[in-house]
Amino acid sequence: MTLTQERIGKLKSHYSERKVNYISAVLTEEEVNIIEGNPNFQPEDFLIIARVNRMIRDKTSRAKSYDSYRAKDFHHYMGLEEEWLKQEEVLLGKSLHKHPTSRELFEDFSSHDNGLRFKIFYCLKFRDKVEKPRVL
Repeated sequence: MTLTQERIGKLKSHYSERKVNYISAVLTEEEVNIIEGNPNFQPEDFLIIARVNRMIRDKTSRAKSYDSYRAKDFHHYMGLEEEWLKQEEVLLGKSLHKHPTSRELFEDFSSHDNGLRFKIFYCLKFRDKVEKPRVL
């Protein structure tokens, strides 16, 4: 387990034991701190982020399948993606101990698959706001 017993206790107030075990196997204490510290995240987002991280980490074909999904409400999607990117910039700045340059932001974005990571998060969280184009 990568999470403290205190953290696991908090998660148990929102999730079943099985889901807590999954979250604690996938997310680190630092990742959970980031989620908790972000005012845009809700308690149900721990499980979603764990699923996203697992897909990205394991380089699953399922992760790539989300590329074809499209937001029904483009403005909603773009607004949340902008917030996501702002948070990424803040986190990178903390890690670098300075404001990141455009190049540093781009390299971080690319190396961590942040575009796909956000798209998967959005698709899982807002299932009713996405659609997969039909193949003709």
